[in-house]
Parts: sequence; C-alpha cells; structure tokens
Amino acid sequence: MRSTDSGGLYVEKSFTIHVTDVNEPPVNPDPTVIRFSDDFEDGNAGGWTSASGSWDVTTDGTKALIQNQAATAVIAAGDSWTDYTYEAKAKMPITNANAGILFRVQDAGNFYMFRIHSAAQKLELYKSVDNVMTLVSSTPFTAQANQWYTMKASIEGNTIKGYVDGELKVEWTNPETELTAGKIGFRTTSAGVAFDDAVVLAPGPF
Repeated sequence: MRSTDSGGLYVEKSFTIHVTDVNEPPVNPDPTVIRFSDDFEDGNAGGWTSASGSWDVTTDGTKALIQNQAATAVIAAGDSWTDYTYEAKAKMPITNANAGILFRVQDAGNFYMFRIHSAAQKLELYKSVDNVMTLVSSTPFTAQANQWYTMKASIEGNTIKGYVDGELKVEWTNPETELTAGKIGFRTTSAGVAFDDAVVLAPGPF
C-alpha cells in the first residue's frame, strides 16, 4: 500500500490480508409462511378428521399420532391449499409396514400420497382419483423398524418432489390437470405406525 502527500513524498508498506470462507445462508427469493403445524404435544388430534382407521395421540418419547388398526386408515387436516410443501415424521414398528403423507387431499378417495413401503423396499408416489390408486413413481429404499424418517412433499403446479431426511428421492409431473388443491393428511395400512411434527409451508404474500 502506498500513501503520497501533497509534495509527492510517499511511504509504502506491505500487508497480508487473510480471507476466510464462510458459509452464508442463501437469500430465499420466494419467502414462505407456515400455514399449518401440529406436534401433537397438546395430547389430542384436534383439527384432524379421520376418514378410516383408529387414530390416537400417545406418548412415544414425545407425543405422536398413532394408527392402531391393521387396515386402511386415512386422516386429514388443514385447508384447501394449492402449491405448498408438507413435511412430517413417520415411524413404523415393523419392517413390513408402510407410512404415507397425503397432500392435495380432497376426500378419502382423491389425493396424492408419498409413502415409505418397507415391505417392498421402496419409496412410492401415488395419485388417487375417484378411489383408483395409481403408482406414478418409485425408487428403492430400505427402511428400518422403529426409526423416525422425515418425509417431505413439495408440490408446485403439476410437479411433485418427494424427499426423505432432506434428500430428493422422487420427482414427477402429472400430465393431467387434476387434484389441483387440497388438505394434508396421513395414510397407512399398518397398525402401530406413528406420525409427528406436521408442518405446511406455502408461498407468502407479495
């Protein structure tokens, strides 16, 4: 570095500058707001409507929503949102169980589902239209019994992305315009499956 005075005299010194690389949080260009959340710590399933199955909130470390019957069980909550991200935790008591999160739920026969199907060792994405379930995408996945998994489905327009523990696993775009809005929910056909920490994030107001 050189500093020069008005008479043309100058002085020079050398400096070493150290630059530290810091991970800075990215700026989110699309702010989101929490539309819904439930960790069941109030001890009840208020706001959730069961279409089938036997659902209770019980203590499993913390409180969680548990389905008690070995039969198809569906429960839903929230409002009729369009584009949103839905995240929840799921745990299965045995290795051949299944646990699914539902989104754009219109009723018990019309919804999308992203599920862990541990008996088939797969993650599966379904659409159900007029009670007809169609498998639209899947990928291999080995689930452990009695382990919590964080499942997330992000839906924008006709495109769905499914994540487990923060990792993108499936992506699919529906060629049909259907199931354009709906609630969130859970579905399982296995007894003892637990769900917890449901959160819905949607684009914020502009």
